[in-house]
Amino acid sequence: MTAQNLMNPNPVTLRLTDTVAAAGEHIIKEHLRHIPVVDDQGRYVGTFSIYSLLQLALPKAVTMKEGLSNAGFVNEQNAELAQRLRERGNEPVSQWLSKDPVIHPNSSAMDAVLLLLKGHVSVPVVDKANQRLVGMISSWNVIEKLITENN
Repeated sequence: MTAQNLMNPNPVTLRLTDTVAAAGEHIIKEHLRHIPVVDDQGRYVGTFSIYSLLQLALPKAVTMKEGLSNAGFVNEQNAELAQRLRERGNEPVSQWLSKDPVIHPNSSAMDAVLLLLKGHVSVPVVDKANQRLVGMISSWNVIEKLITENN
């Protein structure tokens, strides 16, 4: 079995110029944690995640590289966090991408599952020749495939 057997061939994607607000709407509507981002040719360039949204909502002192290790004393309300996130809503997602490990359609399905087990919530499936995104594999895709196999 290959990665192609496990992948969702039609994942929700974002473009580099899509805004943080638009990405947030997709994340809420589709119940996603990660959305692959592609360029104008459909090449995978990175992933925008729900964790980026959380980072944008928090005060800078909490999220800086050498920031706080304990933020219990920060006494902000939901409205303040929401306002901070709204203020960043027009920024392009390109500023907040992570570069996740990729797998290729003919890669072993076991390699894909191993990446998922190593803590990656989803794995981009990228065509080796042209770097175009051809699908995504999530833990849900794998479990669904296994549970519905031969049923």
